[in-house]
Amino acid sequence: MTLVVVALAPTRVSIQADGAQIFDGTMVAGESRTFRARSAVDIVAADGGTVRLTLNGVALGRAGPNGSVFRARYGPHGKISGA
Repeated sequence: MTLVVVALAPTRVSIQADGAQIFDGTMVAGESRTFRARSAVDIVAADGGTVRLTLNGVALGRAGPNGSVFRARYGPHGKISGA
């Protein structure tokens, strides 16, 4: 599975793939990162309104509302848990 995260404004993002930390840092506006996993990807964004997500080629839109911490787990078929 593939999760693409695009930053619309600077924000801190943390990603775990299959239980292993693979990214933890600040993404700048316009930055795009692609993450791959076999079974699950966990994402935490300091501001859910500043990141746009695409899962396996399907645009999910903004992760959450502006100013709110966003936490979610995605599997190959979509969201497993989270906001």
